[in-house]
Amino acid sequence: MYPKLLTVGGMVTSAAAFNFRGQRLDFNSISDPSTTCNFFKQSYPNMTLLPTDSGYLDENALSWNAGAWLGPACVLTPASAEQLSCAVKSLVKFQTPFAMRGGGQCHRRRREHQLDQLIWGEVYTFLNTTGTGKMVVGGRHAPVGIPGLLLGGGISFFSYDYGFASTNGNMQGVEVLFPSQLFTYVVLTQNCALANSTIIQATPSGTYSDLFWALQEGGNSFCLATKSMLRTFDSSAVGLANPLYGFGDDIKTNWLTSIFNYVQNGSSDGKAAIIPVRRSACIIAFKGEGESHGLNQRFHVISHTATLEAMNIVHDNFFDAVKKYDLGSLDGFFVGLAWNSITTKFIETSKAGIRCPRGVPEEPVFWIEESLTWGSAEDTPLIDDFLATTNANIMAQLEVIDATSAYIYFNDVDETQDVFAGYPAANVERMKTIRDIYDPGYGVYEFDAGRI
Repeated sequence: MYPKLLTVGGMVTSAAAFNFRGQRLDFNSISDPSTTCNFFKQSYPNMTLLPTDSGYLDENALSWNAGAWLGPACVLTPASAEQLSCAVKSLVKFQTPFAMRGGGQCHRRRREHQLDQLIWGEVYTFLNTTGTGKMVVGGRHAPVGIPGLLLGGGISFFSYDYGFASTNGNMQGVEVLFPSQLFTYVVLTQNCALANSTIIQATPSGTYSDLFWALQEGGNSFCLATKSMLRTFDSSAVGLANPLYGFGDDIKTNWLTSIFNYVQNGSSDGKAAIIPVRRSACIIAFKGEGESHGLNQRFHVISHTATLEAMNIVHDNFFDAVKKYDLGSLDGFFVGLAWNSITTKFIETSKAGIRCPRGVPEEPVFWIEESLTWGSAEDTPLIDDFLATTNANIMAQLEVIDATSAYIYFNDVDETQDVFAGYPAANVERMKTIRDIYDPGYGVYEFDAGRI
């Protein structure tokens, strides 16, 4: 008989010398990061990598998005909660900003902030090879990082039945511990390293329940978390398929209509899930190899109410602009437009239990992920202009037909978008209060996509 909690976690990698937006720091206002890194090298040589050390280049280039290869002054790899606590205390003492890396799949070039190679593919492989017959509400693509997805909410194939990956009891907590305990079963607790280097436990109803609430969808601004306890459920078999619609104007209409019908009627069958993109995606989502590693990546989210008119506005304007900008001629270019189809049941289920910060209306909605890949950093200004101009045009047309939706999906948000503007004002104020409790002075942990 298998326990109902699965624990996933691992090594932390901290990088000094860049702020949370990836911008080089003004060294006149903070400590020289080389001073901090020299301290770590002398005090903790086994967990510190300098640019001259073997392994540094691999760590720097580990991220999926080449735009996040920031060249930090050093890389730290603490192997326990105690080492992490000491590292945070020293970083605060030296006033050295740092970032965290998780799965390394963050697309935002200015915010590489997760833990080290904790990916969902490892979770699914473990559950399969151990014959548990269990599943968790996790990422839809094997190389996606665990901590980043959970702290942003997380859309799963199972979300249409169980809600977001971090809500409705799907995420029971996060803990900082030694990496050899990856995939062990533990009690219902949540541990975090706070800005004062204290390691605490939080539960949905315990002393730190306020922190637990904020961590569900509030991002990485409250503590450092390296281990997550996830609720498991029985799932002995999963059916996968890749429907193909072909090409042509009629096919586009049929494709969009099918997606529309799903978001309107999908609540009747929570076991069904789709990823509507213009290429085969379902099968590879359960395989471990990454895609397009080392190229430049960019996501942008468009949220709109579930109407066919709005869908056509987004589809036609987006791909017309791709042709206008001649993006297809760029080296390594690839573009995708995915309608994340959010059913009423998806939202209702996500609000069960202690509820969550986002407060999305309980109605069918689309959170469209625009994903762009290109080879040369020299083409980044063109991509920037394309996204800004094209989406301003799309939003203007959606506003005319009253089809906009305030909330934008945290995990796909662009660096130019303010995710917290779509949260209920009362919840934003509550998160500010919680932030001030656990990071007094707003000095160590910063919201990664917009300020509150």
